[in-house]
Amino acid sequence: MAQPLNINISKKIFNKTYLPYLEDYSHRFNVFYGGSGSGKSHFVIQKMILKYLTYPNRKCLVIRKVDNTLRDSVFALFKTVLADWHIYEKCEIRETLLTISLPNGSEFLFKGLMDAERIKSISNIDDIIIEECTEIDLQEFDQLNLRLRSKNPFNQIHVMFNPISKSNWVYKMWFENSYNQENTIVLKTTYKDNKFLPQDYIDSLEEMKITNPVYYSIYCMGEFASLDKLVYTNWEINEFDWRDVVSKSNTNRALFGLDFG
Repeated sequence: MAQPLNINISKKIFNKTYLPYLEDYSHRFNVFYGGSGSGKSHFVIQKMILKYLTYPNRKCLVIRKVDNTLRDSVFALFKTVLADWHIYEKCEIRETLLTISLPNGSEFLFKGLMDAERIKSISNIDDIIIEECTEIDLQEFDQLNLRLRSKNPFNQIHVMFNPISKSNWVYKMWFENSYNQENTIVLKTTYKDNKFLPQDYIDSLEEMKITNPVYYSIYCMGEFASLDKLVYTNWEINEFDWRDVVSKSNTNRALFGLDFG
């Protein structure tokens, strides 16, 4: 029978803000969202590899909406972490099938949801990772949740995403309705939480505050905002008395309202 692998992992390789969740296996739903470059996907992969090195013979389903985006994103990141931890050569990595098997019998299966019927044929799933969770719909998420019914302990779903519109189902589930709150972790992070980012990348993100305020709000600060159908992006919400505005104006005393429907 496969045995747990004993490896030494320093806490220095993790961003501090994520450490409280590294060995938390008690929450079924783990929601990591926020800005680009925050390290959320990297951490989830680190956590799950550590979990699967600790507990042998587990099966994790790694999901992204579109199949052909898996190889160059989350699959590649898994391989990077395995190489950084000096265990890449000890694993069985099948590039064609998009699977990774650890020496202790635990494995990761990478699947897209373009053909959801294929997911239904996979049995004995112990954990699920959903990269870019906002790309899938609520029905697909519910189907994945139903698939997670292994008899092994510590079944978990980890989701990662950059926030978009509040009309997306993830906002309604975890921020508006606080779905299953006692069994859920929700953590927001930004690039400021990632100590491993190069300065030139940080500078390029911060430039968006001037060049593209909406992108800055979403991809830098991790706020929910819509990317489409925006006429103006450089505005703020404030309370004011229109009479004060008119009385203090040095130009013609006129106010204009715009409704873009």
